[in-house]
Amino acid sequence: MQRGDQGFGAAGLLVLASLLVYLIVIALPIIKADTVRLSDWLCFYGAVVSGSMTLVGAGAAWFAVRRQINEQRKLADERADKERASLSASIYAEIADRAARCLNDYIRPWSVWEDRQIEPTVRAFLPERAVVYPGAVEKLGLLDQPVVVGAVQFYSRLSAVAQAMEFIAADKERLWETVQKSPATAQWIDPLRNTHARLITERLQSCFQPALAALKGLGERPSVDADTVKVYPYLRETGLTLHQALEKYKMELIE
Repeated sequence: MQRGDQGFGAAGLLVLASLLVYLIVIALPIIKADTVRLSDWLCFYGAVVSGSMTLVGAGAAWFAVRRQINEQRKLADERADKERASLSASIYAEIADRAARCLNDYIRPWSVWEDRQIEPTVRAFLPERAVVYPGAVEKLGLLDQPVVVGAVQFYSRLSAVAQAMEFIAADKERLWETVQKSPATAQWIDPLRNTHARLITERLQSCFQPALAALKGLGERPSVDADTVKVYPYLRETGLTLHQALEKYKMELIE
């Protein structure tokens, strides 16, 4: 039963109860009386009319309040829909861009790292800081659960990528300082170079599945995907859409 139906039922019961009260309190004593005077009936009719007017006024007020509540609820729903649409568009664009950057760096150089030294300049590959997500965390409840889970996991793993790169960059800085101070170690090879390269590759790849889940949950936006892919050359060279690339590389084995 809807709220409106419940309201009509309550109003009907109120009317019936009032009529019953009038009948018991006023009408029955008049009918049972040996002598019925006109003034008695006038009193009865006056009470009925007065009570009826009160009920009519109460009913009108109830309908007015109900209409106002419905209008407020409608406006609130419309605002929530607009806010949800705006949030979906902005967070989709940011996840698409950050995921495309991860794909681009994954494709080259990290997935084809050829036993090379890693220099402190690895910080150049640090993911861009999130702009939309930090301000949207409190509003994620407007989105569907798969989107929320995917977004939270994606940004968490993106942060893990940044942490790994910062750690490796700091380690290489210490290494290069040692090499520069001692010419005898100029040809020394970093034994952790492949381990660190693999760590970065795995961290990047871990972002692909949650990014894809979040983007799918937010709805297809081919124009946004196409514009995003254009910015990243190695991703663009694959000829894949953003979703296709995420689907492909999330399952790729890292050697």
